[in-house]
Amino acid sequence: SMDSRIELLRSSSGPAFTYGLSSESIDSFLSSDPNLDLAIDQAMLARGQMDSSIEELLLSLDEADFAKELQKYYVNFYEPSTVNPYIPLAAKGPWIVTTHGAVIHDNGGYGMLGMGHSPSRVMSAMSESHVMANVMT
Repeated sequence: SMDSRIELLRSSSGPAFTYGLSSESIDSFLSSDPNLDLAIDQAMLARGQMDSSIEELLLSLDEADFAKELQKYYVNFYEPSTVNPYIPLAAKGPWIVTTHGAVIHDNGGYGMLGMGHSPSRVMSAMSESHVMANVMT
């Protein structure tokens, strides 16, 4: 059965082109990797905090047009064929959850480098106060 959070993301957005993992695979990974559950929870939180103007676009545009609209003022130095065709909503460890409810295992990107997306120890350390002094001048 489909995870109800993923089902909600998928049913509250325009048509999707990025499908990600199957329901069965999601269920299997949910039972073995707590990072996926955290990524989905973070996606639900981000979706709930989404600005109403962005939410309106999410509901009215298909995934490709939604991504183009959100990135229309970006200067992109990459070939169009290499740009991700989705908008990430949240990520944790190797998992990305898109605005349209796809769950992606980030095999070749930041999800597999170092400690993956949003590593808890790094995020905790970054949330502390740090002096930002340039010691080279």
